[in-house]
Amino acid sequence: MLSFPYQTVYLKKSLYDERYYVSDFEEGAEPPAPDSLTVQQEVDSIAPYLEQLTKHEQKWVIEYSINGRGITEISRKYNVASTTVKSWRKSAIKKLRQLGITM
Repeated sequence: MLSFPYQTVYLKKSLYDERYYVSDFEEGAEPPAPDSLTVQQEVDSIAPYLEQLTKHEQKWVIEYSINGRGITEISRKYNVASTTVKSWRKSAIKKLRQLGITM
């Protein structure tokens, strides 16, 4: 058993570690890929639809639907404003709906 001053230090350190824990995702690690299909298989499955979209719209579709990223995460990754990513999303969804696909 630890003596009183050491218990206090240990408790403070453990509370600090819990409060300021940085998860793997926050450190920039990629989110885990789905178990059923590889990322490439998923991209291949939607490739015919991606051909109808601009490069930016394709980025949004892949990042959102396959990698599970949100607007803020996508905007950080590509170093653009979140309103820009929202624009990619809006135009991609509009084109995909015209093709009969809902997201």
